[in-house]
Amino acid sequence: ITCIPLLITGFMIIASVGGFKEKREMAVRPVNVDGDIIRANPDPKAPITLVSILTIDRGKREPEIVLESNLLFIISGVLALLTYLFLT
Repeated sequence: ITCIPLLITGFMIIASVGGFKEKREMAVRPVNVDGDIIRANPDPKAPITLVSILTIDRGKREPEIVLESNLLFIISGVLALLTYLFLT
């Protein structure tokens, strides 16, 4: 349960680019960087990543993205701990 954000991100990248590909084979970047603001790339050919999902509604600065992704891992860690406690 703790690794769910990693598993979802990995699956979304593989599914959105059509299989396993090297970085140089991907023609479009997943995000656009304008100064210190990171935004999801609206191009349909862009791979879907955790960062592009977090910035799909509005552009964010890197500390906001790090905070939100860490929050996802904390929530999934708490869910894993609760699952362990309820099943033992």
